[in-house]
Amino acid sequence: MDKNLISGGSGFLGEKLVERLISQGETEIRVVARNEGNLIKLKQKFPQIEIVCGDIADQTICEKVLKDILGKEVPSYQEIAAL
Repeated sequence: MDKNLISGGSGFLGEKLVERLISQGETEIRVVARNEGNLIKLKQKFPQIEIVCGDIADQTICEKVLKDILGKEVPSYQEIAAL
């Protein structure tokens, strides 16, 4: 199975994508969204997903979720900008 990261996952399209991935047998699904209330509702509906409350544009959040998904350190924004 793949590792899946959904940004904006608590919105209408994000929820539909979570439903589709689960129906296809995916088990590693991480959802990132800013709206904590919607994330809680999503987690109640799909208890097997992992949720991260935050903005994917936030460097700390972005690095954390990418590191967890990729299983290794990711370059910082500064390192990428220096390329």
